[in-house]
Amino acid sequence: MIYLLFPEQCLLSNYADDNTLDAEGYDMNEVKEKLINDFSIIETWFQKNLMALNPTKCHYMYFGSTNDDENFEYKGKIFESKEEELILGLTIDKKLNFDHHIENICKKTAQKLG
Repeated sequence: MIYLLFPEQCLLSNYADDNTLDAEGYDMNEVKEKLINDFSIIETWFQKNLMALNPTKCHYMYFGSTNDDENFEYKGKIFESKEEELILGLTIDKKLNFDHHIENICKKTAQKLG
């Protein structure tokens, strides 16, 4: 039996085996509250479908006016704060300037051109 459980306060984006959970709020505490609520729903889905959440593959990135680099913890699982993340071939960084992504494209192009 497949159980359908969906996040209530966050946006869940899926592509193949990549999943991204997005939450927004006025400050990091509000964002964490929403994540904790929806992690419990996602964790239930994992359990009912005989799967387990792998914290080493879970990261988070905070976009905001304050620099919040502390790791996020949920039920003893640590989610590492990242400065940048590769999502579907796009390198997204905390400042949303895409410098590293553009640098990588330039390197790959230069290699192909010889």
